[in-house]
Amino acid sequence: MVAFKIKYFLLLLLIPIVFAELDLIEITSQNTELSQGEVFQTDITLNNPLTELKKTNIKLYSSENNTIPVSPFLNELGINHYFLFFEIPYNIEDGTYQLRIQDQSFLVNGVLQQFEGIEDITITKSPPAVTVTPGYFLLSAGKTGELSIITESKDIQTNIFFLTPEYVTHPYITEQSINPNVPRTFTFSYDTSNATSSELIINSGSKQYKIPILIEGQIENNNQENTTQNQQTNPITFLVDNNHLEKTIKSDQAIEGNLYMANSLNTSIRGMSSTLTGNLKEIITINPVQEIPASSNFTTYMSINTQKDAIEGTYSGEFILSNELYNSKLKITIIVEATGTVKETVEESETFETTKETPEETTAPIEEFIPWDLSEGYEEESKAAANPFMYLIIIFIVIAVIIFLLSGKKTTKKKTFKELVSENQKK
Repeated sequence: MVAFKIKYFLLLLLIPIVFAELDLIEITSQNTELSQGEVFQTDITLNNPLTELKKTNIKLYSSENNTIPVSPFLNELGINHYFLFFEIPYNIEDGTYQLRIQDQSFLVNGVLQQFEGIEDITITKSPPAVTVTPGYFLLSAGKTGELSIITESKDIQTNIFFLTPEYVTHPYITEQSINPNVPRTFTFSYDTSNATSSELIINSGSKQYKIPILIEGQIENNNQENTTQNQQTNPITFLVDNNHLEKTIKSDQAIEGNLYMANSLNTSIRGMSSTLTGNLKEIITINPVQEIPASSNFTTYMSINTQKDAIEGTYSGEFILSNELYNSKLKITIIVEATGTVKETVEESETFETTKETPEETTAPIEEFIPWDLSEGYEEESKAAANPFMYLIIIFIVIAVIIFLLSGKKTTKKKTFKELVSENQKK
C-alpha cells in the first residue's frame, strides 16, 4: 500500500512535466520588459486544442494574484495560430505580472484536460513610454495599399524615427516629434509584390518598438528563425532608410553629424572596428565605435568633405562595423558637384520663384498700388499739389451760388408817363 502511494505521488509530480514538454500553449512574445503605457505583443500557438482561444481566456495578474483590467486585441492568423496585443495600463505599479491563457481544453492521451499558459512580464517605469498601435499588420501578397500607425507618448515629449523594409515607403525622412498625451497618426504605402514578412521599427530615445508585418501565405516561424539568425551575425541596425545613405553636396561644402544605429542583441558588443570601402576614405571620416550597450540606440560622429576641397565625382562604398563574431554594413553614396554648377541651379530656381509670384501681384488689392496713408514728405507734396485745385473749386462754387440767387429774383418793369395818365383816366 505504501509503495502504491509513492508511485501515485511520483505520477502527480510528473504530470506537469509531461504537459510542459507537450507545449500545448506556445507563447512567443516580442518583449517581456515594458513600461507603463507601452504595448505588449505576443504570438500564440495552440497544439490540438478542443476549444478555440477567446479574449475571455486572456487575463493579466499582479504578483498578489489580482486581476489587472486590460483590453486585449486578439486576431487569428491561421489554424490555432493567434496574435495578441494590448496596452499596459499606465496607472499600475512597477513589478512582475503574469499573462495567463486560461481554460483551454486539450485531449491528452485520451483524457480531456484543462491547461494554462503563463508568460511573466516585468513592468518598470522608464521614459519615454510610447504607445504604438496596432501591434502587427497582416498584408496580402502582391498587393499595394496604405497602412497607418498611431503613436502617443504617455509621459514626456519625444522624437521618433522610422525604419521600414524596402516594400514600405513613407515621407518621414527625419525625426518626428510626439507630444505628451497627444495621439499622432502616420501613414505608410506598401507594395508586397516581392515582399517577405518583416518589421516596421520605431526608435525613440534608447528604446525600440517593433511592429511585425506578416505576409499572407508565408510561414512566420521560418521568418522568425531567419531574423534570429541574421541578428546573431548582423546585430547592428543602421537607422537609415533602405540601409543606404545618399548625399549630394557642393565641392566646397562640409557636412558633419551623428550616424544613428541600434544594437538588437541583449548583450553589449566590444572590440568593433570601423572600415570604409571603395573611395569613401577620400571624403569621409568616422569616429571609432567603442563599447555598444545591449539593446540600445547609439551614435558615431561622421564628417563629409571636412577640408572643403573634394574633387567633383561620385564616392561610393560601404561603412562596415565588425569584430570576430559580427559584421554589419551600410551602403554610402556621396555625389560631389562643382560649385559653379550648383550655384547656377540655385539662381534658376530663384528666378522661377520670382516669375511665379508676378501673376499674384497683378491681382493684388488696390491698396497695394495706391498709397492711401501718405506720410512725411509725400504728404506735404500732396497738399502743395492740391492747393491750386482747391482754390478753383471754391471760386466755381461762389459763382454758382450767385447765379442761383440772381435767377430766383423777381424784376419790376418801369412804366412811362403816358401809361400812368391812362391808368388814372380809367379810374
